[in-house]
Amino acid sequence: MASAQVGQKFDFWKQVDEQDLLNWLLGRYHPHTAKCYYSYYIRYVDIFSPIVDIELFKLAKHKRSWILQSIKRFGDYYAHRYGNREVKNLIARLIERYDLNKDLDQKDRIYLVSPQFIEEKISKIMRIAGDIGFTCRIGLLSGLRESEICYIKQKEICIQSFGCQCDKLHIASCNNGLSVIAINWTRGQKKALATILPTRYWEKLRSLERFDYYDIQAAHKILKRETGIAYIVLRKIHYNVLRFKNAFEVDEAEVLAGRFSSVSARLYVLNDPEKLSGKYVSAWQNFGVNISKVKI
Repeated sequence: MASAQVGQKFDFWKQVDEQDLLNWLLGRYHPHTAKCYYSYYIRYVDIFSPIVDIELFKLAKHKRSWILQSIKRFGDYYAHRYGNREVKNLIARLIERYDLNKDLDQKDRIYLVSPQFIEEKISKIMRIAGDIGFTCRIGLLSGLRESEICYIKQKEICIQSFGCQCDKLHIASCNNGLSVIAINWTRGQKKALATILPTRYWEKLRSLERFDYYDIQAAHKILKRETGIAYIVLRKIHYNVLRFKNAFEVDEAEVLAGRFSSVSARLYVLNDPEKLSGKYVSAWQNFGVNISKVKI
């Protein structure tokens, strides 16, 4: 479908069912975020074409970031709805070709799956020594926000089965040396549903006498100096690792990123921790990392 339309001045952008797009977004993101993506797409899709309208660069940086994110979400939708990744790949090429990330801050940049960028940053992060290095790698390997890392450090662990629905943490220790951690913590629009960590990292984090936001602040400063990225960017790198070469399906990656609101989908993704952790191993192997043996 997309192949025939790409050469027709992107007519396919407006041949989709807009209500279907909105419903798809609502099924994967917080309602407010989904509606923002939808409204930015509807309002600005006309300036995102094979010849990107120069007006895009005149907009405020945060607005340009939202526009790029909404267009990328459309690419995800199109691939899911029609089983065709051509539009998604085309969007990635346009962002690169016209340098649409230009002048955006690290937190606002739209990261594409660039093996070179990811490999470089991972390599540098793995070389950071001591407690600071451990703190940096916890952020990279978990994909959690700063407050969420502090939360799983101190939150009580349930002794019941992994499928228990209480508000405590639930841990599945897998045979490959990884632990799948069901978190289910919500505050405002932000969610932490689950994460995966090498069991050795998980056990060390829990055994530390003290670990809080001040430790992450210290790691942030070293990370900026050694790698040129902020601590929050570790979360974006983590997501790109999961999605590279489709190691994780969109739904699976969205659950681990805390952006999937469907309870049934969340339970489905977390239903088989061994399988999920196996995919995690494969995702990191794409970047030459033996995740079960990452140094502490």
